[in-house]
Amino acid sequence: MNKKYAFCLAGCVALLINSSCYKQLDEVEEIPPIQYEVEQNMEGKWSVASKDAAPVPTNDKFIVTYEKSWKSYRSQSIPSSSMNWMNKAPFSCSVYDNQITEKSGNLTYLTTVKEIAPREIHALVAESNGEQSASSHLYVYRRVEKDFSSDVIGLWEGKQATPGIPDSTDHRWEFRADGTFVFYNLDVESGAWMANPDKSANYVVDGNWMALRREDPAIGEIRECWDVSVENGQMYWIALRVDALGGRYNQQMQLSKVTLIE
Repeated sequence: MNKKYAFCLAGCVALLINSSCYKQLDEVEEIPPIQYEVEQNMEGKWSVASKDAAPVPTNDKFIVTYEKSWKSYRSQSIPSSSMNWMNKAPFSCSVYDNQITEKSGNLTYLTTVKEIAPREIHALVAESNGEQSASSHLYVYRRVEKDFSSDVIGLWEGKQATPGIPDSTDHRWEFRADGTFVFYNLDVESGAWMANPDKSANYVVDGNWMALRREDPAIGEIRECWDVSVENGQMYWIALRVDALGGRYNQQMQLSKVTLIE
């Protein structure tokens, strides 16, 4: 073999090796298509719409917010869960392939994305609290377009507006910026608004979802969640409820902003 031929052959081999190395590096760094799709669409605020193909009662709803900085935040008010009151609780967040993993202490949420679009996610979600893992459930998330957390602050008055359930008594709610609220009943005889003697009363608004809880000395803890919207000095609450026999019905409230005259 002459030197010129050997030199050319060595050069070709080196080129092939380098090309192979670069190709392998590219393959290692390439993001799987489903992971790219998840990362491109997941950012933002999401509300759970259904669980195992059934609409989720509003008291069982939760909100999850994903950020591109690999953080997530969860809000929920579910007494039977391992974290029964979350107010935008922070989680670390990572994505691998079609799985979103959220962790905070011993609590882990594993979300396996089945379908994802700009306004809807279909996913299997499992929760683990470090001691036991819950079974997976198929959830549908819908994107939340507006956040009413600052719009609800103030004093509001109204009555239940559910069709077929008359309510002739007005009530008042005073939502404060510190996450507490005061519930008022009207004394019919004196015409004065009387604050309910709750030991504590807290609320969360995350997106278009609101959770209320208060400790009534006579009744105990009272919790309720609502889908909320605010427009032109009016606040609208609507919720899917479940009665004692398992029947489902919609409950509505309409409140007006109250401006006190000094």
